[in-house]
Amino acid sequence: MKRSPRQKNRPASRLALYAALQEQYRQMLAVANTQEWERLVTMEQEAAALVQRIEAAPPVPAEEAAQARERIEATLALGREIEAIARPHLESLRELLRDSRQGLDVRRAYSAV
Repeated sequence: MKRSPRQKNRPASRLALYAALQEQYRQMLAVANTQEWERLVTMEQEAAALVQRIEAAPPVPAEEAAQARERIEATLALGREIEAIARPHLESLRELLRDSRQGLDVRRAYSAV
């Protein structure tokens, strides 16, 4: 989100930050579709930083509340899409970790004998 020189010292509005978060989620969805999991993790951390900025920003004025709600709902929908794409990968990682742990437990049991 670029700012004009006049805006540099003024904090971003909450609505502008919601827009930035929505765009971040759009980009995260594109990355999830290409299964670039490490990049997705980095982007999720960037999104978390945006959420912190949103929480620190002044409340949305009443006249912008409908726009804010639409952006939030759209961002949540994007998050659900990302989760649906990532879920099989996470499940396979869980299975891999479970199998690795079981193998480690077996090796420990036999090495103790």
